[in-house]
Amino acid sequence: MPSQNDIDVVLKQSKQKHGIDPIRELNRLVGELQRMEAIQPDEAFILWFIRSHLIDNDEISRACLTRRGNEKGVDALYIDHGFSGHPGLHR
Repeated sequence: MPSQNDIDVVLKQSKQKHGIDPIRELNRLVGELQRMEAIQPDEAFILWFIRSHLIDNDEISRACLTRRGNEKGVDALYIDHGFSGHPGLHR
């Protein structure tokens, strides 16, 4: 696991290279999602992550949120009904 110093160095390098503070940009993007989708900040972050890294479809990614029900600590869930590989394999 990277140390906090390692993380700080990477963030500083990113800011210098791209001229953008990555934390501010992430906060801006999550805040925008929170307002557009009328959801809580933690749900907005989860939705941002899903859309950025997993599912590039607004409707499907939004449906993945569990919405604070009795979900045993699960923030989002997606079942790929079209996956036809071996049940023990992940994409």
